[in-house]
Amino acid sequence: HIAGSEAKFARRMTGKARQLGLYDTRFTNASGLYHWRQQTTARDMARLANLLLNRFPHFETVWRLREFDHKDKTYVSHNRLLSRLYGAMGMKTGYIRASGYNLATAVQRNGKRVIVVVLGSDSAQSRDRRVAALAERSLPRAQAKAEAKFSAAQRKRAAAWLNRPDPTLTAKSGQT
Repeated sequence: HIAGSEAKFARRMTGKARQLGLYDTRFTNASGLYHWRQQTTARDMARLANLLLNRFPHFETVWRLREFDHKDKTYVSHNRLLSRLYGAMGMKTGYIRASGYNLATAVQRNGKRVIVVVLGSDSAQSRDRRVAALAERSLPRAQAKAEAKFSAAQRKRAAAWLNRPDPTLTAKSGQT
């Protein structure tokens, strides 16, 4: 409905990717499912995660949620690192046969943040181990991150998006 057809929408998504500096990403469908011409890179996924974190810092709490309730149903995250890797924020998990198990996540501790992207793992377990190892190795060398500044209105919009009255949104995240 946004562009008139899925093909036009995919072209629009690819155009937006270019505007965001994702030069090695091409969309051919809206679902992200396999198509031989659809592609991305770990670098582009890291850039996208960084853009999201910088443009929407008030959603950090959302990305930390391990589960949430919607219409009397509880939805649990596929990202097991949210409960196993201290400071992890879930950004994107995925699997399709052509590209294997994939994960883009941010890990923040002691005022430092790293973004880790692993594509093409043979299993979710090996992907998670690789991400955790990269995060643990990289965090000590990371530069300190400036504290995010966002308004009460931004926090309120994030809370409204999740239909929660508390703008801190920490109830089910397991992290403070």
